[in-house]
Amino acid sequence: MSEELVEVDDRSYEERAREIARIEAMDRGDLLALWRSNIGVPPKNLSIPLMRMALVYEYQLAEDLELHKRGQKALHDLIRSVSPRPEIDARLKPGARLVREWQGRSYTVNVAEDGFALDGKVFASLSAVAKHITGSHWSGPRFFGLVSAGSSRIKAEF
Repeated sequence: MSEELVEVDDRSYEERAREIARIEAMDRGDLLALWRSNIGVPPKNLSIPLMRMALVYEYQLAEDLELHKRGQKALHDLIRSVSPRPEIDARLKPGARLVREWQGRSYTVNVAEDGFALDGKVFASLSAVAKHITGSHWSGPRFFGLVSAGSSRIKAEF
């Protein structure tokens, strides 16, 4: 993919350069105040050049983290728009039966109007049925073979 998910314009680079220049021009008192407000209690006897380098580093780290968060959000939004979660329950019609063998026992789940019936109990979701059967959290549609691992596509329609 050649497109950037988050565009960074030249102005943001200029703003960074101005902020770094401002830090570089500060005297010891201003550096200590900036340190206290952004990092905490300053170490004793830290030289002015080292204090400047540390503050510039912290500033750049915070800016890069913000850029990373924006990029991550854009990526998640893109993924959601391309592959939305499947609407599995809407494709399973009441009366359909799902069969799954687990640890030597065969389980038959009946799709009902109000959920999924197994052993006389009605569950709100296939994941709840899978948890009841296995004792641990599973993706119900994956447990019953309706979707493959890493896919949101339904294998069969009922």
